[in-house]
Amino acid sequence: MTRGPKSGRTALGDLVAFLGVLCAGVVLICVGHVSPQALAGVCVALGSLYAAWVHRSRQQGRSGKEEE
Repeated sequence: MTRGPKSGRTALGDLVAFLGVLCAGVVLICVGHVSPQALAGVCVALGSLYAAWVHRSRQQGRSGKEEE
């Protein structure tokens, strides 16, 4: 069985962070501080940053394996 590189991040941690951000977005919309369109824009931007961060981490993990 092959496992990926170990990191401090777990699937459970990612799920908790996702649900926390989702709940915060719902609360902000319900309270009226943020419009749904503005929140959607922010979510797209944050999702893009997260994807870039994960891609960078995977690239560093691969380069570390190749050096060994």
